[in-house]
Amino acid sequence: VHLGLAYPDGAANSYARTANATMWLKEYAWFNWEVAQDLWAQYGAAFNGTIRGFYTGLEVANSVFWSEHTEALAGHFLQPQAREIHAQLDPSLLVSSSPYFVGNLTRHAARSITDARSYAAWWGQLFSRAPDFGLIAPQDSMGAQGNSFQNVSDYLDAMAAESRLQRRAVWSNVELFEVWPRSCEWPAQCHGRHPAPFERIRRQLANEAPRADLLVAWEWHSCLSPHGSTNASAELYMEYKSYVLGTSEDDDKR
Repeated sequence: VHLGLAYPDGAANSYARTANATMWLKEYAWFNWEVAQDLWAQYGAAFNGTIRGFYTGLEVANSVFWSEHTEALAGHFLQPQAREIHAQLDPSLLVSSSPYFVGNLTRHAARSITDARSYAAWWGQLFSRAPDFGLIAPQDSMGAQGNSFQNVSDYLDAMAAESRLQRRAVWSNVELFEVWPRSCEWPAQCHGRHPAPFERIRRQLANEAPRADLLVAWEWHSCLSPHGSTNASAELYMEYKSYVLGTSEDDDKR
């Protein structure tokens, strides 16, 4: 189990942009550290070995904005909380983040984002400045950002290469959802979420598994739960279960 830490009310990235980024990151890191201490005090002894790490919560993206805050992000957010978790809680705990990359240029102006290789190199700088920080599980951004399979291949290849150069493992965060309704217009009306078709998810798994050490997904109860908020989530769960057990028509395609 990897425990999530704090997530500020509203969109974390928006808060960072509207205030002094360095001070905001310092306060956020301190809040995360307080949450980590509280969780460990309550559950660390009883579940030592089951709790394997902490997820920082901040979703950094390949925007030019973040590339201007390298030192603050590494020195005042990633490293301090990871260092204290290792020094005061357990040195074996993995501290991770799940950034994302937008390669679909219909969603953002090219001048506002960095390309896959530059973004990966930037993460290499963060790793070198935050030696206690464990790894990243990049979101494939196929759920709402509209990345293509090629966007994901280019991005994940670059991120994996840089992670391994910095002696980190790399995970990939497979997004299980799509925007809803499908007819929504970007960006104002695309806030709804719905389980993605399993055929798309199956292709995501096939595309990302060879490029990463581990695949993860954010379930959200609305995407893959047999007891989810819609029948669609239960249907997707059954499709995935059949796929894993080798009882589906997709078995010979894995």
